[in-house]
Amino acid sequence: MPQGNASNWWDKQYDQQRQHPFFRARQADRLKLAADLIGNAHQAALNSFRADSEAFMNSSARGIELDSFPVYVMLVGLAMENLAKGVLVAKNPQHFSDGKKPTHRLTKYIKECGLCLSAKQVALLPEVEACVVWAGRYPVPTSIGGWRLRRGATEQMQVPGTIDLQDKPEIEEIYDLLCRALRTAVHAAAK
Repeated sequence: MPQGNASNWWDKQYDQQRQHPFFRARQADRLKLAADLIGNAHQAALNSFRADSEAFMNSSARGIELDSFPVYVMLVGLAMENLAKGVLVAKNPQHFSDGKKPTHRLTKYIKECGLCLSAKQVALLPEVEACVVWAGRYPVPTSIGGWRLRRGATEQMQVPGTIDLQDKPEIEEIYDLLCRALRTAVHAAAK
């Protein structure tokens, strides 16, 4: 590649990869793999704690895995975000070409995909989004009002980003729905 054209080549790569759902799907696969590793470690630590909490608390391995569920949700949320953006790009390759930087507005992107979600899944979306934006990344919200209680997926007042292990099947189902939606959108675009 000639030296003078290097910048132009990278610009073309950027546009090509931004506007092709394959690259979104591939990144989603990588993020989901990492999420599953953390989710499995969390589940193993939880099982160990439940089996013998005293021995678990006295072991040198205690702690971090029990607190890792928001990180699992963050990574699955980022994977879902990539899948949703992939669906939107498959339907319209120019979807993110308006010059605006794509954000982590997971709830908005998933709603734009037109998935048929249960009421509980819809209620979980803002909680997953909160894990992507802050609860899986930082010890405190990204703004001072981020801890204000709101009605969550459990219909109780809770801190945003509060997700429990019992929500994992619903989160996994949303992920699977997005995978199917992306395959469908790619197939339809190829016709």
